[in-house]
Amino acid sequence: MSAYSLCMVCNKAIATVHVVRIINGQIAKVDYCADCASQKTDSGLVKNNNQTDLINSLFNTESEAAEPVRSFKTHDLTCPRCGLTYSRFKDIWKLGCPDCYTTFKDTLRQLLRRMHGSTQHQGKSPSRIVDLVQRDKKIWELRQQLQQAVSTEDYEQAARLRDLIQQAELN
Repeated sequence: MSAYSLCMVCNKAIATVHVVRIINGQIAKVDYCADCASQKTDSGLVKNNNQTDLINSLFNTESEAAEPVRSFKTHDLTCPRCGLTYSRFKDIWKLGCPDCYTTFKDTLRQLLRRMHGSTQHQGKSPSRIVDLVQRDKKIWELRQQLQQAVSTEDYEQAARLRDLIQQAELN
């Protein structure tokens, strides 16, 4: 079985443009070859196949389920630190400084919601990171129990918990 998909329009060429939209919680994926993608306008793709225009068209498409990516005065927003305007951000799709995240917070949330369906990361995490987080959580819980044991003067339990913490920290 091939890892490549065929264009859903011509069904001949290998698809190189993949459009994924989430509408009413449903994922709609369309695969196009370069030729068919350059001819599509009703799909949100633009005729000149410019990446910036493609990104803009995906964010600015209106549907019943998706709220428009704009707030009451997004065109007036300007980052006080670097001077980046919202309209410039839409042109380059890059933020200028850390303060831009605060300045464009509401708009960025809307964009993330439209792109990913959520503003919270829901993908996979590397297993090593998950293991470290679980280990740190276990150590934190053991330390809480150790404090409780010391405060109730249960020194045998405290010594056992201390040893468990040391063992967990070595792993």
